[in-house]
Amino acid sequence: MRSRVRTRTHGSVGRRRLRPPLTRFSVTTTAGADLTAPTTTAGPSVSGTTDTGTTLSATVSENGTGYYLVQAAAAAAPTVAAVQAGTSFAMTANVAASPAISGLTASTAYKIYFVAKDAANNVQAAVQNVAVTTSAAPDVTAPTTTAGPSVSGTTDTATTLSATISENGTGYYLVQAAAAAAPTVAAVQAGTAFAMTANVAASPAITGLTVSTAYKIYFVAKDAANNVQAAVQSVAVTTSADVTPPAAPTGLVINNGAATTNIVEVALDMTAPLDADLAGWIVSESASAPAAGDPDWSTTKPTSFNLSAGNGTKTVYVYVKDASGNVQPTGASDTIDKVP
Repeated sequence: MRSRVRTRTHGSVGRRRLRPPLTRFSVTTTAGADLTAPTTTAGPSVSGTTDTGTTLSATVSENGTGYYLVQAAAAAAPTVAAVQAGTSFAMTANVAASPAISGLTASTAYKIYFVAKDAANNVQAAVQNVAVTTSAAPDVTAPTTTAGPSVSGTTDTATTLSATISENGTGYYLVQAAAAAAPTVAAVQAGTAFAMTANVAASPAITGLTVSTAYKIYFVAKDAANNVQAAVQSVAVTTSADVTPPAAPTGLVINNGAATTNIVEVALDMTAPLDADLAGWIVSESASAPAAGDPDWSTTKPTSFNLSAGNGTKTVYVYVKDASGNVQPTGASDTIDKVP
C-alpha cells in the first residue's frame, strides 16, 4: 500500500516550524574581597628630634590609615587595639607619611608604636616600634649669683673681687669711681672678662687703683648659652693709704770707688729708684732707717756727704721715702776708709 505525506499549506506556501532568535549576554566578573592587611615597606623611623618633639615616618603598600602611640621606653608594649586608640593619620600607598609628634619631655627615652590598616579595614597583626630619646631642653635662663660680689685683700693700689654663679660661664667687671653713675649691663660686659665655673668662687685680681680712693666694682655674668643676667651687681671698696716703700737707690759709690780718703767731704754717685712718688732723701752713717718725720729729709738727690769725725772705715747709707711717708728700710750703702 502506498503511503502519503500530507503537507499543510498556508496559501500557496508550505507551513514550516521556525527556531527562536539567539540572545547575546555580556557578563563582568568582580574581584574578590580585599582580605590582606597592608605591608609596611619602610619605617617606622624618626627624624628631626628636639627636646619636645620628633617626626615619625612610615610607608605602607596600600592607601589606608596609620596609627601611633607614644610611651615611655620602659613601658610594656601595647596591643594593636591600644595603638589604634592613639593618634591616626592618612597614608597613601608607597608614599612616606610623616606625622609630627609634639609635647614630649626633654632628655627622655620613648618608644613610638605604629600599626596600619587599609581601606578595607584590614589591620596589621603586629605592632611595630621605633625608639627615640629627646634632646636636652635649651638653656634660656641666666645664671644666678649665689655668692658675692665681694672684695678682699685690698691694698693701696689693688683688690681681689670674688663672685660665684650657678652655671659655667663668663663674669665681667667694671671699676668706676664711687660717685659715678651706675653702668648698664652692656657697659659692664665691655669691661674685663673672666672665666667662671659653676658653684666655684672666681677671684680676679684688680690692679692699677689709686691710693686712698673710693670705688664701686660692678659685676654681671652670662652662662655658656649666652644668657646674660638682667641686673648689674656691685660692691664698694676704698683703697688703703700707700704702705709700700719705694725701692732703694742702686749703684752707690763714694769718690768714684776710691778705697780711702783723707778729707771729710766725699762725693756720692747713684741711680735713683723709679718710683713716681719719690719724695725724700737722707744720707747717714746709721744702719737704721730714719723716721718719716726726720727733719733731715731732703727733696733733692744728694751728690756729697760729710763723714763723721775720726779715722777708720766709714759706711755711708742713702735712704729714700715716698709721698705717703713710706721709708725704704735698708737703703743703699758703700764704704770708704778715712785716713789722716
